[in-house]
Amino acid sequence: MKALISRLSALAAACVMILVMSGCEHKELCYDHGHSAKVEIRIVWDQHPDADPNTMVVNFFTLDGKHVACREFSSRDGGVIKLEAGEYMILFHNGEMESVAEVVDDFDSYRLNTTEEALLAPMSRYLEAPPRPSVSSGEPVRSPAETVWAGKHDYVKIEQGADNQLIELHPREVTARYSVEVINIKNLRDNLDISAALSGLSESMNISRCMASGVPVTVPFSVRRRDDTSLEAEFVTFGHCPDDADVPHIMSIYTSSKKYFNFDVTGQVHNAPDERNVHIIVDGLTLPEDKDGLSPTVNDWDEVEDIVINMQ
Repeated sequence: MKALISRLSALAAACVMILVMSGCEHKELCYDHGHSAKVEIRIVWDQHPDADPNTMVVNFFTLDGKHVACREFSSRDGGVIKLEAGEYMILFHNGEMESVAEVVDDFDSYRLNTTEEALLAPMSRYLEAPPRPSVSSGEPVRSPAETVWAGKHDYVKIEQGADNQLIELHPREVTARYSVEVINIKNLRDNLDISAALSGLSESMNISRCMASGVPVTVPFSVRRRDDTSLEAEFVTFGHCPDDADVPHIMSIYTSSKKYFNFDVTGQVHNAPDERNVHIIVDGLTLPEDKDGLSPTVNDWDEVEDIVINMQ
């Protein structure tokens, strides 16, 4: 009896170790070794040799789209796994991202979502939320994305008992990079904190379609002083106008003295030569001449410009 208990304890411990060693949830815990095989997952960075993901996540789906297994590799180059024999579709991407979360449904709807964020998070978490442009006031506020390298395989077959099988995956960058310049600024002071936000961006990325998805969201982002008359910023997004929604893009600039400015940059976003590298320029911003920095005692925000300024 003691021997039997010992064997059962060892088996349970082995199953727990399978879960601990992987960052993904497994649909199957222990295999019938007669119906599984060792497979090498080789991740080839021929398109992005300098990519540096924390981990790589590989998801397996049956041909009808059901999610059945997930494997996470601590090496960007992959590794060897054991998998039930069968026919699969594969979606893969980098993992361990702070502002991006996986939504695991099925093959067609598997997506990465940006996480909820406060509108003024890049500047202050103590100020109350300012008014937002009427055209985007109902949008959820989401964090900027992180760089995502991803891809898919529509069909692979794992042969039973064959332990020398190889699957090569070739990730490519699917996120977009936005850069911003605010130039010819008047009254830019050292004691004034500033942040910004852009509306009409994509909440999520559908990995199987490699397309922006979800609802349009507003994304707050940090800005930095380039010199005494200009600001600049860069951030990562899943793109704009998800699911072909034709929405305006308003860039709002917020200051710690509770002043804000709205600029319509829709044309610059929609007409960018490269939708994966969008550059936005705001030319001309006059800040108030007061000497207040952070003003948490002021109750109301003051929209210095009461209209949306067109920056097409």
